[in-house]
Amino acid sequence: MAFTHEKLVVWQESVIFVRWASEHLIPKFRKSSSSGLGDQLSRASTSISLNIAEGCSRWHRKDKKHFYQIAMGSTAECASIVRLAAAVGAVASDDGEVVVALAQLNKIAAWLVNLMGSVTERSS
Repeated sequence: MAFTHEKLVVWQESVIFVRWASEHLIPKFRKSSSSGLGDQLSRASTSISLNIAEGCSRWHRKDKKHFYQIAMGSTAECASIVRLAAAVGAVASDDGEVVVALAQLNKIAAWLVNLMGSVTERSS
């Protein structure tokens, strides 16, 4: 039996992002003086999927939306970490992996906006 959140594309994609970041970006941070950014990316990326799951488990729309908003904040945090890593030279700003990461985070953010909108629409 699958949990409700496991059926959501945004949750599935957030899990893919965690795995991808762990394999492709975080090791690069640890090889530089930016290991703290790698640790923060690990926590923030994990937070996206965890907060989507927690939001799905809530009964009240306001609670659901609150956790989806936290997931959105973690998504923005991940994007900022990727940009900071490029700014301090932990990864090259023209690195294809930076482009891939930001594109995936933009998709996750768009899905979260839709998810929050669906919760808001039902409350009308």
